[in-house]
Amino acid sequence: MRPGRDTAGGTDSPCEDRHVTRSSPDAAAGRGACRRIQPLPLLLAAALTLALAACGDGQKAAPGPGGAAPPPPEVGVVTVALQNTPLVTEQLNDITVLPDGRVRVVWSSDEDGFDQRNVKAATFTLPPADNTAPVLGALTDVVVTLPLNSTATSTTVTFPTPTATDDSGSPTVTTNPISGSVFQVGVTTVNVTATDPTGNTATGSFTVNVLHNFSGFLQPVENMPTLNIANAGQAVPVKFSLSGNKGLNIFAAGYPASGQVACDATEPGSVIEETVSAGGSSLIYDATADRYTYVWKTQKAWKGTCRILSLRLTDGSDNFAKFRFK
Repeated sequence: MRPGRDTAGGTDSPCEDRHVTRSSPDAAAGRGACRRIQPLPLLLAAALTLALAACGDGQKAAPGPGGAAPPPPEVGVVTVALQNTPLVTEQLNDITVLPDGRVRVVWSSDEDGFDQRNVKAATFTLPPADNTAPVLGALTDVVVTLPLNSTATSTTVTFPTPTATDDSGSPTVTTNPISGSVFQVGVTTVNVTATDPTGNTATGSFTVNVLHNFSGFLQPVENMPTLNIANAGQAVPVKFSLSGNKGLNIFAAGYPASGQVACDATEPGSVIEETVSAGGSSLIYDATADRYTYVWKTQKAWKGTCRILSLRLTDGSDNFAKFRFK
């Protein structure tokens, strides 16, 4: 039955087009009386779900095999209790998405005891789909150092929860790892996800860099920009501290390393007088002095050249010293 029309007499109903039902005694008398019925929220929620899943624009559900009438939507019978009324049983009859995008729902009800299976209808508009992802705020990298005077190679790191905005409400922002996690020395990527109330997501990331407490180079090596002068072929003791014993696996893969750079023979520098005997480069740790010593075995072929020595640590930091060989 089309909402708002009397199927028996074919005349327009005096009722509004929404939420109406005709009682059979009045219909039999030809009085065309009617009364308003508020559609049940539970039934309409189920109908809305089916409308989205089963119907296309201006179409009912597809016909069954051989052109037979389509099977009824699988909603079943909804029984509800209205205040001050007996139990009411309602049965969904039809869902149609109209050409203008509105959804029409038709159902039967035995709410009126004297007129079983009254037919009711309601038309409503589906809300527009939200396909817009949230927008993450600026993400800032975090840099911390390991605790002083300890053997720790990891530390707990806290950071503020990133922010996000959305046109449909307040999005939820999560991070992985979360703030307060334990981060190992070096660089760790923190993944950020913002999810809005309709499930749209935006992702981003920032890094947490946990650094060693590098003391700088200790004597006999001078820190840049001072030039160190050494004899080519000698073993140079390169000393430094990380504020505690961090083990011997402190260098990044492929380091320490050195490379030749332009050399100014007239540039003043600091002559390295302390040397050690070594068959090759090596690393040791002195717990008493809390000091690492990297024994750098230079080559005689470097005579008359300048080189930069790079100590890249596992935290990704580079520490440079400049040498001229005589």
